[in-house]
Amino acid sequence: MKILYFTRDFSAKNVAFAKQHGLTMRNAGAVDTGVNPEPCDAVYGDDVPSVYLEKYEIYTLPEKVDVQTVEKLQARIAELEAQLAEKSKKTVKKDEA
Repeated sequence: MKILYFTRDFSAKNVAFAKQHGLTMRNAGAVDTGVNPEPCDAVYGDDVPSVYLEKYEIYTLPEKVDVQTVEKLQARIAELEAQLAEKSKKTVKKDEA
């Protein structure tokens, strides 16, 4: 899949970002706005030329959550469920008394 990333920022950080997400960088200021845009599957960036917006879909980066975040959230959920279960037991004991 070829995704053109239109930008004016060619810093090392932005180039690494493009590589990480499989984007093909294009200088938004140097794009020929003629009738024949470069073939691609989608476009990305804040500076996409209108000729591309008319012809191609805008690509949305997939949301990625790292494994550690998921594990922390799962642990917190388990902790809250245990607290809830404990409170439920105390409530049942009070009702029985």
